[in-house]
Amino acid sequence: MKICEGFRATLYPCPEAPTDRREMSMGVTTRIEDLNTVIGETQDHRHRVLVAAAKNIKNWFIKVRL
Repeated sequence: MKICEGFRATLYPCPEAPTDRREMSMGVTTRIEDLNTVIGETQDHRHRVLVAAAKNIKNWFIKVRL
């Protein structure tokens, strides 16, 4: 516990019963999958926005210089 405090790590409860641990593990796995989905969708959106911006960058430079 002191090592965790030294690294300022977060301590999470771990259920005693194997079925409870399995259930908790499944919940964590689901949350991780959801987060990975959000990250993937965010990367796709960012890519689409940057591609759209790249298509119009010459026009933007012309407008800014005028």
